[in-house]
Amino acid sequence: MIYIEFKLIKVLSGLIVNNIKLKTSSIENITSDIKKFEFVDAKGGSLPEFTAGSHVDFELGNGLVRSYSLAGNPDETSKYTTAILRELDGD
Repeated sequence: MIYIEFKLIKVLSGLIVNNIKLKTSSIENITSDIKKFEFVDAKGGSLPEFTAGSHVDFELGNGLVRSYSLAGNPDETSKYTTAILRELDGD
């Protein structure tokens, strides 16, 4: 299993904003350009429930922020799942 720790994730769900430190627990190739990522709490705790339309903001080390929609069961508090498309001309 691959573990990559991210600096900071913001989970936006309605008016609730949480700063959560996550790490990657699973990466799966869906297509040649799309990967499915599963994230867990870096300290092993539960994650907040989310609602339809919720997303995570990745604050990258170079000052950029990337937003991705959460997928899966919103009641699942052990992991967050998202799929990320690799753009050839992306920064």
